Amino acid sequence: MKLAAILLLAACSPEGLPAPAPAPAPAPAPKPAETPPAPVPKVLPAVATKEAPVLPAEPAPVPQAPSHEKTPAYVPPPLRPWLREPAPSTACFTFRTMDHLKSYVIINGERVTETSCLWAYSLAYEFDPKIPVTDWPPKTAGFAGAASTKDERGRIASTIEIAVEGGLYDLAGRDRLKKAYPHLESGEQVLYVNAEIFGQIHRGALRLKLVGEDGTNYRYTNFTPIQSMEEENASLFARSVWFQRERSD
Repeated sequence: MKLAAILLLAACSPEGLPAPAPAPAPAPAPKPAETPPAPVPKVLPAVATKEAPVLPAEPAPVPQAPSHEKTPAYVPPPLRPWLREPAPSTACFTFRTMDHLKSYVIINGERVTETSCLWAYSLAYEFDPKIPVTDWPPKTAGFAGAASTKDERGRIASTIEIAVEGGLYDLAGRDRLKKAYPHLESGEQVLYVNAEIFGQIHRGALRLKLVGEDGTNYRYTNFTPIQSMEEENASLFARSVWFQRERSD
């Protein structure tokens, strides 16, 4: 038994076994793929460009101070061009307003002057053909004044008388004018003239209108200031024709 066991151990010893086969050599590691080099970017030559001119900035608008000028309430017509002047004329009257404010004197729709002013009938005026004047003085008008001039020899060179219809207190005359002569504008009154210049009679009617700067109409009023004719300035009022502001109501 012991002998059999010894033989069995001898048979199983490593000296009796065949030599093991050598291990295969490891496969070589694959070479990493080569990365192609990055392309070199082309540098284009600089092209000179024309830059747009830099405009200066516009200055900020300067705020304007509010205007304190008032818009006129009434714009008068333009002054009449006296193309036919000089022309023979009569003695002068003075047109005045009772409140001494400026008013525009408009005759036949044309502005001729402004108060206070001297006014005389001239042959440059044309009478209104729609307002006939046959008798003198007109029965429906109020006498306003008379004047005369002399030449260098002392002879009468001209005479003139004037009358007005449609004055401030002539309510009946204003109604009559409105019905008889519808072409009259609002605020117009009729100035009748009877003049003699160098022996020739000139008689007719002029449309007269006086308007203040605020647009208020002035109408003729029969006014004689209490003043001694011996005073120094008495002659200034001797041939004055007065006009009073018309009430708005």
